[in-house]
Amino acid sequence: MSDEPRHLEVDHTEPDEWHTHTPEEGPPQEEHASRVDAGVLFLVFCIMTVGLTVTVVALIFYFSQHTNALKAELKETTHWRTDISIPYRESARQALTGYAWEDQEREIVRVPLDLAIDRVIERYSEGQD
Repeated sequence: MSDEPRHLEVDHTEPDEWHTHTPEEGPPQEEHASRVDAGVLFLVFCIMTVGLTVTVVALIFYFSQHTNALKAELKETTHWRTDISIPYRESARQALTGYAWEDQEREIVRVPLDLAIDRVIERYSEGQD
């Protein structure tokens, strides 16, 4: 490194037209946001905070009501029990305790579960496969 001082050349040329103002333009504009009214800023902050709080509370309330309604639809109700559960339970009970044809051409009959269990136990106790 050399010990010479380093600096940028200063351009002493006149500014162009865009940077210069003529007396016909009048006084220069005031700087934007040079004066801030703290009271107005605080009022806007309060309004935004209240608005956000109301929006969040409304959304929480809406979605809690909506999810409660969905949960209520999924729970077993009397309507579900009488329309779906009882007929299904009766058909399942009939299939387990009654006689019916499974395949009439091959002469396969469905027998009650208790009788089928007894026949399987009897067959295995006699040594039959």
